[in-house]
Amino acid sequence: VEEISREAFAAVPDQRKPIVILSTLAGVGPATASAVLAAFAPHLYPFFDELVAAFIPGLGPVAFSIPYYLKYASALRQRADLLNSTCSGTRQEEATSWTPWTAHDLAQALWTLGVSRQNHP
Repeated sequence: VEEISREAFAAVPDQRKPIVILSTLAGVGPATASAVLAAFAPHLYPFFDELVAAFIPGLGPVAFSIPYYLKYASALRQRADLLNSTCSGTRQEEATSWTPWTAHDLAQALWTLGVSRQNHP
């Protein structure tokens, strides 16, 4: 596990290779691999969740596969970049610092929205 993890982390920032490497571990698929990588590099690897995927236009039905995850992560990175380019120019002057959105931050926000909608339709 340590050797494979080191190999996957060394492959960052490649979008595909770290997911593929971690997925070679027994019982690890793209979702679990994304959880490990979201902790390591949240700006590149959002956690893979079906609630979040439902909010991303054009992805189609959720498939826990590497190609699907790559489209999912790419869409979240693009949206995070858009938020960063939009939000950074509108922050209040009294704010001492501004933390840019990561793909994982956006995934967490969408997950929260999804859970909220499930609990309060």
